[in-house]
Amino acid sequence: MPQAARVARLMAGIGFLVLAGALATREPSGAVALWPLAIVPTWFGISHLIAGVIGYRGCPELGAIPSVMLGRTVPTSCRPWDRLDQILRLGK
Repeated sequence: MPQAARVARLMAGIGFLVLAGALATREPSGAVALWPLAIVPTWFGISHLIAGVIGYRGCPELGAIPSVMLGRTVPTSCRPWDRLDQILRLGK
């Protein structure tokens, strides 16, 4: 995977983790904590960071962490990342 594609996934991971941090620290009126909502962007953030580090091509939230845990690539398909790679010319 080209360096630019890795950086794009790392930046997406950081963005998801920033969103998770924002949700985890908010408590709107009515004392309803939003930290449970932070679990989803945390998963997305960590999986995208791992995808950027290991150069995982596919759907990071589905395959990057299992690939590391199993020690082999778990193939997935990810149309949004495929399209973004094409648009940014980050292809193969």
